[in-house]
Amino acid sequence: MLRLSSLSLLILCTQVFADFSYFTYSDNWSFYSPEHPNQYPVIPTGVLGATAFAVINDDGNLDVRYPIAPATVSWAQGSNPAASYALAIGGWNNSNLDPTGAQNMGLYNVLTNNQNSYIDPNTGLTGPQRLMINNLYVATLQKGASWSDGDLPYPSGGDPQLYPQLLPKGLGYSCLIMDFEDYAKVPGRVQNPNMFNLVMKTIVEKLPHVNVQMAIPGFMENQGYMDLDDLMANTHINFQLMTYDYAAGLSPVVVTSNASIDVTQNALAAYAQKYPSQMNRFLVGIPCYGRGFVIDRNLSSATIEQGVKNGTLTGSYLDNNGDSIVSADDILKEIGSWDSPTNGWTLIPVLNGNYNDYFYYQSSTGIIISAFPNGSTVSSVADFAKMIKAFSKDHGDFAGFMDWEAQQDFQGTIIQSLKSYMSE
Repeated sequence: MLRLSSLSLLILCTQVFADFSYFTYSDNWSFYSPEHPNQYPVIPTGVLGATAFAVINDDGNLDVRYPIAPATVSWAQGSNPAASYALAIGGWNNSNLDPTGAQNMGLYNVLTNNQNSYIDPNTGLTGPQRLMINNLYVATLQKGASWSDGDLPYPSGGDPQLYPQLLPKGLGYSCLIMDFEDYAKVPGRVQNPNMFNLVMKTIVEKLPHVNVQMAIPGFMENQGYMDLDDLMANTHINFQLMTYDYAAGLSPVVVTSNASIDVTQNALAAYAQKYPSQMNRFLVGIPCYGRGFVIDRNLSSATIEQGVKNGTLTGSYLDNNGDSIVSADDILKEIGSWDSPTNGWTLIPVLNGNYNDYFYYQSSTGIIISAFPNGSTVSSVADFAKMIKAFSKDHGDFAGFMDWEAQQDFQGTIIQSLKSYMSE
């Protein structure tokens, strides 16, 4: 039975190979996952990491949903002594998100809104925003450092007991990830579109000891109220491009590949055209999961291929614990082999531009899954590396890669394969 592996909002790592850095997302609840109880994902050699995840409440305080198990730090220190810890701040998993923008918006409320809040006349920031930046400053202190509000014109706040829980043994986060995605684009959520950039620039100013990054949509047109031109020109922020997940999570209509290489190439081209000399500010995202759909049974490969190409293949999303996501590990367990699937599964390559998209179809059930395989013969990873190399020759190197996420590719085979192909 296909099961959904835990998602995360944690980034880990970094090591440079062939002028590229490799990042992998993990999470601070991996240790509690029923998929791999009391275990952590394998982080391949040269892809370092450890974990931490929090959200921002409307009052500006950090909210730790899954406290770090003590084993997390000993695991990271023992297997990867040089690991960099990163604190990822998300908001999309706040169950109280209000699409009207009225309340309970977590990170996006704090970043973009100023209604019913005191505005500092000197900085233009609200009380919750000032408290959030203060909390992030404390949480990202390096090991052995002490904190005082010093030159920070912000009120002290937050629970001092929170920070040992966020990261035991006094270790400080060397990287801060703001998980913007595209949620501030929703009409009605944002009362002050200019506030987002103001807060982000203040974070960069007040946290000079931290590598600040942002996870943003792969498609430039989905950036919502973020002014990327401003952030590119006036900050050192690097941007993680979510160049994957091209199939809508609950789409009942069209089966599309989760990580079409040609679609990714087109998305990257838009950034290269606008920022021709700054591609080294971007990390390219790859998925560790696919999307599952239920379509008609007993369809021929030719019918499926044609339907995918012209967008007429319809059905319903695979209800895999409430979503259509299927981890790479679960896909491989189900089909048996990327190259030669068993258990009634058929591999269907669909040429999309210059590269194949891959689908696995089980005729008896009508289940079809888009995938990003990394087998010995069938390899989207090899094609992806080939595309990136060619693209970099024309537009300059990227900062590196990030994958989403380690729990879904528990042995680290996808990013390990990418690292290998990129070094050839």
